Amino acid sequence: MGSRSARTVYTFTACPCSLAPDVQTQIPFLVWMGSDVAQGFDSECLAGTAREETHSRDNLFHSVLGLMGVSTSVYDRDLDVFSNCRKSET
Repeated sequence: MGSRSARTVYTFTACPCSLAPDVQTQIPFLVWMGSDVAQGFDSECLAGTAREETHSRDNLFHSVLGLMGVSTSVYDRDLDVFSNCRKSET
């Protein structure tokens, strides 16, 4: 191991974003939905959200929980990037 590896710092959710390097916080967020999942969402709303809003790694966990329909006390609807674009279930 060279001196470079000794200086490398790996940060994840336990480390504040202010300390993490850009390559760990500024990442692409690409979502592909099968037609059965996509029909539960307003596609215009999703496109607008992608164009107009900025998201962070904090959104990923809650968005995946929401997509999977997981019911848990740790889920935060405000951090789910898809929550406002769901078609109402009636």
